[in-house]
Amino acid sequence: MSDSIAFDRAAEYYDATRGLSEEGVRHTTEALVEVFRGAGPILEVGVGTGQVAVPLHEAGGRVVGLDLSRPMLAKLLSKVGGTPTFPLIEGDATRLPFADDAFAGAYLRWVLHLIPDWRAAVREVARVLAPGSAFVAALGAYGGHRHEMQARFAEITGISTEPAGLAWNGWEELDAEVASLELQKLPDIGFTDQDRDNLEHFMQAIEGNRFSWTWAVHNAATREDAAAEVRRWAEDRWGPLGEIPPETFDWRFAVYRLP
Repeated sequence: MSDSIAFDRAAEYYDATRGLSEEGVRHTTEALVEVFRGAGPILEVGVGTGQVAVPLHEAGGRVVGLDLSRPMLAKLLSKVGGTPTFPLIEGDATRLPFADDAFAGAYLRWVLHLIPDWRAAVREVARVLAPGSAFVAALGAYGGHRHEMQARFAEITGISTEPAGLAWNGWEELDAEVASLELQKLPDIGFTDQDRDNLEHFMQAIEGNRFSWTWAVHNAATREDAAAEVRRWAEDRWGPLGEIPPETFDWRFAVYRLP
């Protein structure tokens, strides 16, 4: 059994609590189309509910999606009418169920922080890539007010909100691991996006126990008390959370190529 964090419990609310703006989705899709132009099949590790794969497929990408969570895959299927429009496989990123050199490209987004043995996942991606293939990786993190609220929740509860796998800012570690596998580093892709949802929405998700870091607080009363304190603390600092203007942040996609 994998020790990676599966998002079974988040399937029903994942799209409501995580994702980019419409503009961010467009930028992501255009970037991946450009990297993988004319290539296929392309593997997404951690396809989830298809936030990346569905628009990429609609733009002509020959996507194959893999995820550890069957409920997340079921949610993806429901979004596309119940019938797969591209191949979907339930599987573990650290033991990919594919032959060597099976793909002409691969990408992942917001996945490596959930995999304790994230290096094994990267090695597996390299294994299934054919020579000349590209690999794109996006780490993720909260910024601005969201990061401060997360840190306050951790301070109150005494839990660590550090990822189980690769740290949010672990770009140098990722570069080093990929280099050890003889993939070449290409220029990053980046764009600026604006928060899709306001801080009130984020606060409600904390109160609703909808993030993997809130799941670490197993006592419901403790978690609820902490969330209430985070709300008081945040409103004392910034005022009504629903009235705070959306923040902007930079997204980064690291790009590598197998010789």
